[in-house]
Amino acid sequence: MRKIFILFLIVAGLTSCIDDNELMFEPVGTIDKLAIRDIEPIENTDTLLVLGLGNDNKTELHICKTSNTGLSSLRKCGSSQLVYNALCYNEGKVWVGGDDMCLRTSPITADNVFDNGKYYFTNWRQNWPADLTNLKGLYAKDGQLTYMYGTDDLFTGNFYVYKNNDTVFLSKQTQCGLNDMLVYDNDVYLAGYGNIFHVTENGQKMDLENVGGENFTGITVVDNKFLFACTYSGKVFRSEVGSGEWVKVYNEGKKLLHIQANKYGDVVASGESKDLFISNDSGNNWRKVHYDEGNKITYMGYIADKIYIGTEKGTIIRLSHDGLSIHD
Repeated sequence: MRKIFILFLIVAGLTSCIDDNELMFEPVGTIDKLAIRDIEPIENTDTLLVLGLGNDNKTELHICKTSNTGLSSLRKCGSSQLVYNALCYNEGKVWVGGDDMCLRTSPITADNVFDNGKYYFTNWRQNWPADLTNLKGLYAKDGQLTYMYGTDDLFTGNFYVYKNNDTVFLSKQTQCGLNDMLVYDNDVYLAGYGNIFHVTENGQKMDLENVGGENFTGITVVDNKFLFACTYSGKVFRSEVGSGEWVKVYNEGKKLLHIQANKYGDVVASGESKDLFISNDSGNNWRKVHYDEGNKITYMGYIADKIYIGTEKGTIIRLSHDGLSIHD
């Protein structure tokens, strides 16, 4: 069925005269009936890769062009009956990762990444069943998939590190479910059930941060100074980069599932309610903002100095400093 791309317009209640440093609301558009799971930019272009689940329960990958007039589809890179959760793009190649270690890669020019792409890990189920997980996050650099993480339940998670050739990865079991991955300044941070892991030495050394007792559902960095993590219980923790020490800076009391930040000191967290929780000063002060669009947020990421939101209905929104004002 043909997807209809429409401009999502925000109506009354979002404009006011406020400080120039205020985070702003910039609607992008909608991919009709696509529950968005991941978004990746194509470097040095205004083009996005969008991964999601269609209304026929098939995973779909779209190449979309953004402009001042909205979002348009350049083409659809195929669909799959398999569940894919994560997307990565680097130097002309795309990777998609999903349940049961489903991982495919192909040039971005492929007609159907899911069918025509190279398939990894066909022998893991027989040879390394303890290291088989549902892939949730991917990271690539220099044209090579470098890090991945996966999880099965609250007590089972794995971090995978590229080893020495195109299909060999070292698997590290974390003994807890993993929810999010941040790659920052050559280090990796993993947010999981009960722990935050700090991975150094090109993925070879893994240590626990000095924080625990929570199900950490998201992790991000702001202004190159602070790390932030949100929790399932509704708390936000902050850490000065490199310190390993964390302090609680906010407690909403409602489930938080996503958190992102930018270089201006803006931090945005969300859960399953119709609210966003925002700080504009690196976590010192917080406010609740009603989320008028109303659809469940299924993705939050940082792309080209802007925070992107994707929803279960296919709406894509940017939070930046040149859109419509977000206010109480």
